[in-house]
Amino acid sequence: MRKKDLLLMIVIFLAMGIGKAQNSDFKTKILKTCITMPEFQDSYAVSDDNTGKKVYVLQHGISFTQEDINDIEGYQVVLMTKAELAGSNIANYFLFWTIDVINEKSVVEFTYEGASVSKKVRLNIKEKDQVMLISDKQMEEVSHE
Repeated sequence: MRKKDLLLMIVIFLAMGIGKAQNSDFKTKILKTCITMPEFQDSYAVSDDNTGKKVYVLQHGISFTQEDINDIEGYQVVLMTKAELAGSNIANYFLFWTIDVINEKSVVEFTYEGASVSKKVRLNIKEKDQVMLISDKQMEEVSHE
């Protein structure tokens, strides 16, 4: 009986984390934290209205909705499918693989594809007082040459 209770608690905690990762406001905060990283700023195009930066996100692995991207000030986030990407000349884009929430800490894994280099990134992000803080960052560059 005790093992069943423990298993049930684990399932409930995992479900709570998955639910949080699926929350639109939370996903917006995670996305904003990733796209505002200094390492990527120079590779963004200028937004269509010339008021910010244009960022592309491939809808594969983790998908976002229009609601997830509407409130990221200073950035025009464009969601793309694989077919749209294949039919374009876009070289720089994000591909999110994982957003896991464990004990109030988020583990986010994504790739930032560039024209000559891809960056595989793993972040530990913690929300404190409504601010997302990166507590650990691992980044590996892979050359396309």
